[in-house]
Amino acid sequence: MNLSKQFFIRVSILGLSSLGLVACNTPSSNGTGQVSLNVTDAPIDGASKVMVTFNSVELHGAEDKTITFDKPVQINLLDLSGSKSAGLLVNQPLKAGDYQWIKLGVDTTNQMATYIEMKDGTDYDLTIPSGSESGLKLVRGFTVAQGGGTDFTIDFNLRKSIVGNSQGYKLKPALRMVDNLEVGHVKGTVAATLLQDSSCTSGNSVYVFSGKDVTPTDEYTNSNVLTTANVTMDTSGIYNYSVGFLTAGDYTFAFTCQSADDDPEAQDANFKFVAQSNVTVAANTTTDLNFQ
Repeated sequence: MNLSKQFFIRVSILGLSSLGLVACNTPSSNGTGQVSLNVTDAPIDGASKVMVTFNSVELHGAEDKTITFDKPVQINLLDLSGSKSAGLLVNQPLKAGDYQWIKLGVDTTNQMATYIEMKDGTDYDLTIPSGSESGLKLVRGFTVAQGGGTDFTIDFNLRKSIVGNSQGYKLKPALRMVDNLEVGHVKGTVAATLLQDSSCTSGNSVYVFSGKDVTPTDEYTNSNVLTTANVTMDTSGIYNYSVGFLTAGDYTFAFTCQSADDDPEAQDANFKFVAQSNVTVAANTTTDLNFQ
């Protein structure tokens, strides 16, 4: 990894299923509902850990409420790729109605509370550009139903959220939030021959774009890049990838072997994708898509 490059870490708070978050539909009185909130991420190249310490969740809408955790929750976002997620709120009572935004309180004050560890073992504290008091804000309307349970996942796009170099790294808000009842997952393989293309430099990844037949481009050029997935080799020598928490609909998937060189803050005219394919995602379903 070239530390002079800038990296976006996209923080995706998708379903952290490893912590067993389940939406609850227990009837509630007094005009309230329940909210569960999970986090997930789209990984990046060159890092072995992205540790983020969450200390609160703030919501604005039918009820302006800040939920401060009794004990800060530190999560390695790189453990949460694909369909994995981790929970921040579980069946939290909240006034029913419409909400306009949500903010994640992140500890960037205490040393090594929120940091990135590179594959060479070097650690760097992560700061938030607008100041730790502002946290990570996601402007996305949602509704809490009276007497019902709502289960959301926030996806950190780390490739787009972490920027910087060895002089300092920052954690920028590059988030999307999805309703777990409306999402599906995609998994598949990548033929070894594609990793031998003449364009290959470093970093094997699958990029996901909204809509069919999208012309794939780098992170900086195309705002339709929803998420990415690293391609890894299993013990059988098969190259696999997994993408989670996609809202039901049509997408373009594209494979590149240059992802480590994708600078999210500058256009790369030579960035190339080796293969692409359309896929339709259905809710509560895992779809197979293989690149041959």
